[in-house]
Amino acid sequence: VDTVAVYDMCWQPGHHGGHGIFTVGALPGAELKLWDRRLQQNQRPSTVLGNDSYGVGSYTSVAAHSTDSSKVACGTANGEVLVWDLRAGKVVECLSQHQGEVRELMFHPSDPSHLISGGEDGRLLLSSNRGGGWGSGSGDVTVEELFSESMGCSGIAFDADTNYLAATFSNDAVAVIHGHPRLMKGARFDLGDNFLPE
Repeated sequence: VDTVAVYDMCWQPGHHGGHGIFTVGALPGAELKLWDRRLQQNQRPSTVLGNDSYGVGSYTSVAAHSTDSSKVACGTANGEVLVWDLRAGKVVECLSQHQGEVRELMFHPSDPSHLISGGEDGRLLLSSNRGGGWGSGSGDVTVEELFSESMGCSGIAFDADTNYLAATFSNDAVAVIHGHPRLMKGARFDLGDNFLPE
């Protein structure tokens, strides 16, 4: 059990056979924690990384790299995305993405050089690193807006088999985007199954 409010969590692929769980919280000092689910009750996390030196406020979302278990991304309350290298114990990428908190994060399941973020500002962004991977120091990160809505993003999901990305928003809108990572066509509809005009 953690002693701070947990804002988000995800499994860490490949960590001891998938036994790792990342959590991010707010107080005190906003921390990224890696827990081994095989631990007994009242044991401590195996890794704790803070963000105080980056001045980003609290963590609001977390996503594990789909193929490199040493990388994890955290969204922050002030709109930044930090990519951590667990082996080095430091942030290797700091991206100013959104105005307001980063509510959702996801690495592309089959091409983790792409990182998708959804923010309180209603924007759905695709960050792409073509320079050798996150933390390679190449500085070759591009950010593309995939979609924008009047209300904040509340969820994202990607289907690697069909190449569809879906995002939900606080105003009950749902965006379905095909052709990721390049936006080929998209549709918006509300929860009453009514398509909305662009």
